[in-house]
Amino acid sequence: MSCPRARLAALAIVLACSATVQAQGQGLQPRRSPDKPSGVRPDSLPLTLDADRLEGVPGEETTAQGNATLRRGSLSIRADSLKFREQNEDVEARGNVRLERDGDVLTGPALKYRVRDATGVFEKPDFTFVPRAKSGRQPVTARGQAESIELLGEKQFRIKDGFFTSCKPGDDGWFIRADELDLDFTREVGTARGGGVYFKGVHIIAAPSIDFSLNNQRKSGLLPPSIGTTGKSGPELAVPYYLNLAPNYDLTLTPRYMEKRGLQIAEQFRYLQTNYNGEFRAEELPKDRAADRSRSAITLVHSYNRDGALVGGLNLNKVSDDSYFRDLASRINVTSQATLPREGFLTYNGNWWSTGSYSATVRVQRFQVLQDPDNPIVAPYARTPQLTLSTLRQDIGGFDFGSSAEFVDFSHPSLVVGKRSTIYPSLRLPFITSGAYLTPKLGVHYTYYSLEHADPGTPDTISRTLPIFSLDSGLVFEREGQAQGQAITQTLEPRLYYVRVPFRDQSRIPLFDTAVADFNYAAHLARAEILDRTGNAPRNDRPALLLQGSAGDAQGSAGDAQPGRCAPDLRRLGLACRAFRTGRAALDRGGRDPVQPAGQPSRALDRHDALSARAAQDAQSELPFPARPDQPDQASGPLGTVAALRSLVRGRAVQLFAARQPDRREHRGL
Repeated sequence: MSCPRARLAALAIVLACSATVQAQGQGLQPRRSPDKPSGVRPDSLPLTLDADRLEGVPGEETTAQGNATLRRGSLSIRADSLKFREQNEDVEARGNVRLERDGDVLTGPALKYRVRDATGVFEKPDFTFVPRAKSGRQPVTARGQAESIELLGEKQFRIKDGFFTSCKPGDDGWFIRADELDLDFTREVGTARGGGVYFKGVHIIAAPSIDFSLNNQRKSGLLPPSIGTTGKSGPELAVPYYLNLAPNYDLTLTPRYMEKRGLQIAEQFRYLQTNYNGEFRAEELPKDRAADRSRSAITLVHSYNRDGALVGGLNLNKVSDDSYFRDLASRINVTSQATLPREGFLTYNGNWWSTGSYSATVRVQRFQVLQDPDNPIVAPYARTPQLTLSTLRQDIGGFDFGSSAEFVDFSHPSLVVGKRSTIYPSLRLPFITSGAYLTPKLGVHYTYYSLEHADPGTPDTISRTLPIFSLDSGLVFEREGQAQGQAITQTLEPRLYYVRVPFRDQSRIPLFDTAVADFNYAAHLARAEILDRTGNAPRNDRPALLLQGSAGDAQGSAGDAQPGRCAPDLRRLGLACRAFRTGRAALDRGGRDPVQPAGQPSRALDRHDALSARAAQDAQSELPFPARPDQPDQASGPLGTVAALRSLVRGRAVQLFAARQPDRREHRGL
């Protein structure tokens, strides 16, 4: 057949399909148009054939040689040579074949394909599949190789003797190798037969048949079992079964058999809605052979948030007996748990006037105390209830006004009980520039106690008024620099903070909720006026001075910042020193100076030092601020934090601590 006749054959195909085309190069090319217009059947779309040389009989068969390309909608087939039979819309392609369909790409030496029903066979292909994204779901791109692939229709494939992975090219961290692998992207399910799962080249799971999700979604099925042994329960086996009940809630059932105790059933139910989410856990051991009784545990954690205005939560816990965790838990941090909170709170956040805001909270808190006969503990006070109100209004003639108020009813089965009322209004005057700040603050802290069952000699009512003055100041230095070929911003931020609180004798005030402050770097940065406290106020006359400095390198220049994002810290070093001088020694719970001998006044300088260093893992990463608390940060994280702490009291080192804490991530599956 001559070349003009081949041109007529190609033209006949185009006219039969009513295609709109334009001349380009040595053949015909369709105008770029959106893939598969909505509501249009694929077989009604125009079909075009383009090549360096076309031969054939119109209406029957056409052969294309050299840079051959066949297109219909989102379908594109390219090859060195291509044969098209118009009656059944069969395509036979050979030599550097490349098939593209709805984002999927397959390349290999040979292809037989029927355009009409999207079926065919591809020999020795490399493939990349891109599932269509669905609302609220992130599509997963998959790739692999095979001896052959059967195309079974739109988004359906059968892979013969191949492997499949969702890792990026060049990274085969995990993959599935199987004799036969069915991928059904319409149901988002894959099924592998005669193969297994490999991780870092190691065959970790082998099974006659494995099915899995294709769109990063949860799927019902067995989870990896847990095998172990304990001295109290003997050898044990737990096999979790996961039930994907709906996109926003699921259930995990875990039968756990313990040789010495019997069969325990555990349930975990998670739920997620627009304004609330939570988790319910329950464990039931109907017949503990070792203890000769039934044993159980229940936990409910619930959170509510309506646009940040109304926030609430529940944390309810109960176990059947005091030794439940010591006998049945397999983790040390659980076996040592001695107090189980039972609390609920509700917070309302609102605005007043133009620049004012307030927050009101009601809370009820109790505890189940698990006593160990060999190591009894004192039960903490219950708060039944606790009411708090905090207000803030900025820029009142340059001043910022803030206040906090609290009422708590403390109850206890054996200790002194009472009610505490607190109010703390304050006024501050901030002076802020781009490189420095100075903020003097003056407040009055008033506390009133109404006590019952007090010790002899202790009045039933106690009040205390404390004027508090503080001065916070700091400087911020920045300069542009280079590190490892990247632009960075170097910062130096010295800070000086002073607070003065007059002495008040508080030896008669019960310690309802006072505890020793944590000895760490963050505690040094906390306001000194709320340290060493009873009822949110200092316990002694302790004029304190906090000297803090931090320096770091951040990726990018200061002008490169984007809204909602900050440049990640490459390195950061922090040093804090808090010192105070007092003529009255700090007292322990018994009213004694823990260091100074009795009868000797103390004028020595108490000092606490803290050092913190931080290094980032990925200088290229960006750390986005999550738009919502339930959206985890997916950016690359830091390697960890190194800290060194020292505390000097009356010139003696009483606490020394050094540690390295690698950063850990939590993935919220729901």
